Amino acid sequence: GGEGEVVRHRSPQTGREVEYVLRSNTFGFGDEEWRRVVAVVCTGAEWQFKGWPFGSARECVREVLGVCFFWEDEGPPKDAVKMGARCVGMGRGKSQSQVAAFLEFWKRVDEFLMKKKPGLMY
Repeated sequence: GGEGEVVRHRSPQTGREVEYVLRSNTFGFGDEEWRRVVAVVCTGAEWQFKGWPFGSARECVREVLGVCFFWEDEGPPKDAVKMGARCVGMGRGKSQSQVAAFLEFWKRVDEFLMKKKPGLMY
């Protein structure tokens, strides 16, 4: 997994600042790292979840928040919809649409964290 990049996000729901570590892969994750996984940005491809401890891709996006960004003119990838990922559309060349997608992502992360992993909010 490597060290990752630390990102701090202030939840509008709680007002708390939560620290996230962004990683490009999960290689070498132990039980503690898996316990702390909150979200995955995915395309809907099953191979993205190879080696994950939760089973199928569909089961993975039940355990962690699966988010798939897509261009609105193309529509969401069918595999991402099928596995239950939350699909967030963006307009091409529309920066306000991309900012809205960014804000939607963090809103969904906050909601998921409060509902499924409230112990990680510190």
